[in-house]
Amino acid sequence: MDIGVVYLVVEAFLPTGHAPSSPVDAQNSSGVAVMSLELTATNNTPATTVQHLKAQSTPVTETSDASNSTGTESASHDFRQVKRRVSNRKRQKTITLCSQLSQDIDNVFKDTNNEVTQQTLAEIQSRVQALVLMKESEWNEKYGKLHEECGLWEHKAVSRGLIIPEYDRVIKNLVETLKSTTKKSGQQRGQNPFVGGPGPEKVVFPEEIMLIQKERDQFAEEAMSWETSYDELYKRYEKLRQASLEIRHEDDELKQAYKNLEERYGALEQNFQALRMQAERELERANVELDQLEKARENDSLGLRLKVKHLEAKNNALSISLEAKTKELSEMEALFEDVVSKAGGM
Repeated sequence: MDIGVVYLVVEAFLPTGHAPSSPVDAQNSSGVAVMSLELTATNNTPATTVQHLKAQSTPVTETSDASNSTGTESASHDFRQVKRRVSNRKRQKTITLCSQLSQDIDNVFKDTNNEVTQQTLAEIQSRVQALVLMKESEWNEKYGKLHEECGLWEHKAVSRGLIIPEYDRVIKNLVETLKSTTKKSGQQRGQNPFVGGPGPEKVVFPEEIMLIQKERDQFAEEAMSWETSYDELYKRYEKLRQASLEIRHEDDELKQAYKNLEERYGALEQNFQALRMQAERELERANVELDQLEKARENDSLGLRLKVKHLEAKNNALSISLEAKTKELSEMEALFEDVVSKAGGM
């Protein structure tokens, strides 16, 4: 977020609550004392304060009375005190608040219990996206409010800056009127033949002295009010600058967290691809071995079947031979018994 140049101009002849929108030089021939302060903030460096303080005071009318010079010196002294207090002001310390987004993302990864699957990756991605969207909505809302406040202050500064030319014209007319009045009074005294001797050379009106003193007091009060307004504006600017730095810091943290998450996801994707390729190779090798074992089993079963058939044929042959031998043996036993019986009968 960029915060532009904020100008605060304190002019002795302005009433309280009016300020121009641009810095004004302190060189003014109408007896104007000006204090300009420029506050600048850039994108890459912290905000710096450059103070240009100038004070110039010229007499309104030339008189020999000591009261006029005393009033002018008193007004200059008061303004110098105000300027000294403003110039000695110290910058406030900037405090950057840490964001909770990185901790939330770490908690999301800790909840996975070191079990990385496609479902956990999708869940992590959805949760991180939800956190990012929530933070973006909060930042957009903060940025909108800050933008509206800056626009309001710029509008006020511009509206106040439009009043300066009118006041300059009034002051110049007042100074010219006082000078012409003083000049006419001097000419009248010079033309009067009865004037001379040890009397005063110029006539000083008490109303003019009181008016100048009153204006001097009013200028001092306005300078103090301008200092108070500047303090409030400076505090508000510091808050806006701190908020912008916080938003920028959180944005950098979010980008870094997203980058780390992307790198981690890429590493996990590479590991997954490597494991997948290795599993495919192992599966292919297992399929080859299984085919070989199937062929060997078929060959072995074929040999065993042939051997079983051969043994069955041999068994059948032996069975037939055994039956023949048994029949022959039974015939021989019958013959032997017959022979024995015949031999016993004889």
